[in-house]
Amino acid sequence: MTISFRAYLFFLILVNITFTAFCQNNELRSYTLEDGLPQSQVYAIVQDDIGYLWLGTQGGGLARFDGENFKIFDESDGLESNYVNDLFFAKDSLFIATRRGLSIRNHARLDNYSMPEIITIFRYNGHNYFGTKTGIYRFSKNNEVVKLKIHPL
Repeated sequence: MTISFRAYLFFLILVNITFTAFCQNNELRSYTLEDGLPQSQVYAIVQDDIGYLWLGTQGGGLARFDGENFKIFDESDGLESNYVNDLFFAKDSLFIATRRGLSIRNHARLDNYSMPEIITIFRYNGHNYFGTKTGIYRFSKNNEVVKLKIHPL
């Protein structure tokens, strides 16, 4: 009994469609306000060394995601501002760049540093730097925020 070329081609296409249908990636999921996200505009995201995802929103504060639930931190919890522009994690500390300055979360403690709005945070040669609209600041070893003189007179 010989199988025709058309029957063979039809069989291959049917098998390919079947495998493709069962190989869909159902792992990706989007999260919304209904899932507990405090605000839909997420400007920053970082993962800490434990595995939590930290999300900085524009108006909803900071959200910690454990894979199932969100825990929200905002101004009522001591956050400098509910508008988070950037996040950076280093040495057990979460640096939170906000519209009204810097918040640092370290072992459930929150320290605030009032300064101009921070746009970005970066690390260079073991120091944390903060880019603002008015200049660059550095976090010193004395836990102080110091403005750098880029072009001293």
